Amino acid sequence: DNEDRNKIIHQFMFNSYFENGTLNYREQDLDRLERIFTPYNQVIKDDFGFDVEFLINIYLFTEMVANEKHKRQRAFENTVEFQKFLYSHNGTNTSESLSRLPDAIFNDFCAFNECTHASLKFIREDYYSAFPKAQVDSFLNMFSCKPVLDDRYLFFAQANPFEEKPILSVPTGEFLHVYSKQLPEAFCSFLYRHLQQKPKLADKIRKQRDRALEKKVEDVFRKFFKADKSLSYYTNYHVEKNTEQD
Repeated sequence: DNEDRNKIIHQFMFNSYFENGTLNYREQDLDRLERIFTPYNQVIKDDFGFDVEFLINIYLFTEMVANEKHKRQRAFENTVEFQKFLYSHNGTNTSESLSRLPDAIFNDFCAFNECTHASLKFIREDYYSAFPKAQVDSFLNMFSCKPVLDDRYLFFAQANPFEEKPILSVPTGEFLHVYSKQLPEAFCSFLYRHLQQKPKLADKIRKQRDRALEKKVEDVFRKFFKADKSLSYYTNYHVEKNTEQD
């Protein structure tokens, strides 16, 4: 009982803090990643062995693999036998009803309940089939972290470590997507910090980020009002004795 209670408390605490992020959409995050950092593709590739396109593709691959695993993991729920079990076990002994399921469906049911997050687990080799080994290893080294006990960590007072490294490296050699939706944000944060450390690029990357946002806003308005040919667009203006206003 104590173990179950600890698990529940741990789960609630984890979800309320580590999965309580900014409301955003992956399309926006990937678009921002592409707009800001594509002009520095060569620098990124020279430093890390991969480019922006690789980061976008590996994130999309991550989602695809997790979704496919999740469908396979819960395929038993769509079988005729399991549907009959759902409608028939009400008012009867559940264990007895489960025992009448075919062995394959019963085993899949037990496996899912034993590890509901199995679809979020993976090994390096899962990615080697789609991307060069060196790039995968570099990616995992940058965006995964190991579970290290920190008795001095203060919940709700310190930064969420998964914001920078959303993948958990498990001692078994497996990896767990704890916060996969955060990956594009982590890419942007990492690349921005890295490029800012280069004296010749620090000011350029800041201006590039600002321009990318301005261009995105302009594109949204042009797309929304594309049917109206009478409109004129002004993307910035100047106030006397003042700087440019967006």
